[in-house]
Amino acid sequence: LLLMGLHPDVWQAVIEEQEAIVAQHGDQLTPQVLEAFPYLDAVIQEIMRILPLTLVSKRVTEETIVVGGIQIPKGWPVSYNIYLTHQHDESMGEGHMDLLKGFRPDRWLNSETRPGKDYIPFGVGPRQCPGAFLALTEMKVFVSLLAREMPRFELMDMDYDPGLPIEQQIRWNKVSAMITPEDGVRIRVLPK
Repeated sequence: LLLMGLHPDVWQAVIEEQEAIVAQHGDQLTPQVLEAFPYLDAVIQEIMRILPLTLVSKRVTEETIVVGGIQIPKGWPVSYNIYLTHQHDESMGEGHMDLLKGFRPDRWLNSETRPGKDYIPFGVGPRQCPGAFLALTEMKVFVSLLAREMPRFELMDMDYDPGLPIEQQIRWNKVSAMITPEDGVRIRVLPK
């Protein structure tokens, strides 16, 4: 909700997509209907690119390797940072992780602008999160229902200085496995 509250035009596009889906398919969120949300899919993917669900994933080395001049023996646990991997994706261009300027769900609608192999919100390969499909489905259902029932909202307590990066003005939770604002995201539901 934080990113959609910062980008009301994105939220409005999600609502319009939901209205079109309901007009064409009715209220039921069947598996077939859930596949008909290209813009909502793009929004969810973009949110997970900028604010991944988890920061770190772990592996065990299959052989002794050397990284940055440091030897890591076979069988040792290693971690990689999903957020930093997304942040250092050079194909995305300057400022792509900025919550205001870098949030562009439309990049997912075009194969030429879609992030590549460095986009790994659920990990990658044979150890990819087995719950990825379920998590994406739950996000789509939740946001779909929210857009249908709560078409207008605003962020509360979000007075920020447009001259400073928004990321520096939000107090981030430092003891969480997820990147979340310290006080959560407070919203005010507005009349339809």
